[in-house]
Amino acid sequence: MNNISSLMVISLFAPLCLLTSCKEEKVSIQKPDNLETHSQPMPTGGVVVDDRFGKEVWFAYGSINGEGDTSANGVLQAHYFEDGSYAQEMQLNIQRPEDGSFFEAWLINPDTG
Repeated sequence: MNNISSLMVISLFAPLCLLTSCKEEKVSIQKPDNLETHSQPMPTGGVVVDDRFGKEVWFAYGSINGEGDTSANGVLQAHYFEDGSYAQEMQLNIQRPEDGSFFEAWLINPDTG
């Protein structure tokens, strides 16, 4: 292909690319159906305040370990708010559960169980 032919192909092809990228239809990124999104309290100006629960009274974190034959590790973060509510986040590395099963994290007071 000579230079003139190449320029003609490019000059015809480039506007076509621009036209296809100027569609009215918007492209969006959709979340997969199998994911959930959870809010995590974050500090603003050194203080955590949640619109629903109020000011954070205390924060704790700890490690998570597997039990028995279950190999697992991770970290749990817990927030206690002035209205008596708790928020907890768990990041866990573990094998997927069997279909119909799931994992839960609980805050347990060691004094009262």
